[in-house]
Amino acid sequence: MISLQQAAANALATWLRARVGDAVVFPRWPEPNVKLPPKAISVLLAGPRIDEELDPIPIARRDLSSTRAEYTWRTRLCKQPMQLDVWAKSDAARDDLIARLDRALNASERESIGVPRADPVRNGVLLRLGDDWNGFADFLFDAPNPFDTPDAAQRCEYRATYRGHAWMDLTMRAESPRLVAATLRQRLHESDP
Repeated sequence: MISLQQAAANALATWLRARVGDAVVFPRWPEPNVKLPPKAISVLLAGPRIDEELDPIPIARRDLSSTRAEYTWRTRLCKQPMQLDVWAKSDAARDDLIARLDRALNASERESIGVPRADPVRNGVLLRLGDDWNGFADFLFDAPNPFDTPDAAQRCEYRATYRGHAWMDLTMRAESPRLVAATLRQRLHESDP
């Protein structure tokens, strides 16, 4: 199984792959034996998930029979610190990736999840979760922080880091009886039988 926060990172990695074209996007920190390609982006969980407990409320229902249904319950609002690491072999290539990320990380809901009447621009990007999780992850990143050192330039390693957060709902599915019928009686006065 995939954790909720990793499902959010996977959704972002999939979105970025479609938007940045020639860069390799890793949904986790690359393994030490992986040689970095000329352009690369890694999506990282940058700390523990922060949960805000909510009163559980049903947000969806799927009828299983005339007396049973599967409900989706919203139980927590989760905030996950995130980090993007951008690598390139030249300053110009890194700048190209940053320019494409500016657009990809601030895409309208029309582009990202197909809402037809959404605003044409947005701060952050809203993406559908996958990996057997329901709902969405809402991402917002700060401006990139480039790392420019003489040593990195000699190695042709140009890097930038984005710090931000993802917000998503923790939902649970559970089967429960359906309310089939409700019988109500009305009295005109308290003393009426």
